[in-house]
Amino acid sequence: MIGTLTGMRGRSFTVPGVLLVAIAAALWGVDPILRKPLAKTTEATTIIFGEHVLLVLLTLPFLLPRCARCGSGRSGSASR
Repeated sequence: MIGTLTGMRGRSFTVPGVLLVAIAAALWGVDPILRKPLAKTTEATTIIFGEHVLLVLLTLPFLLPRCARCGSGRSGSASR
C-alpha cells in the first residue's frame, strides 16, 4: 500500500510503507551503538527523552499535513 504525502509547496509524492519500516528498523539497529557511549556520561531518562524528541521531529512532516486538514474543517480519514 502506498500513502500520499503533501510536500511543503503543495506537491504530492508517495512513500511506500516498506521504506518507512526500513528506516525505522535502521534507527532501531543504530540505537545500541549510540546508547552505549552515552550511558557512561548521561542519565537513562535524558537519553530516552532525546530519542523521543528525535522521533517526533522525524514524524512531524507526516503528521502536520493531516493536522492542518483537520483544523481547516475538511474531513479526515474517518469519513473516507
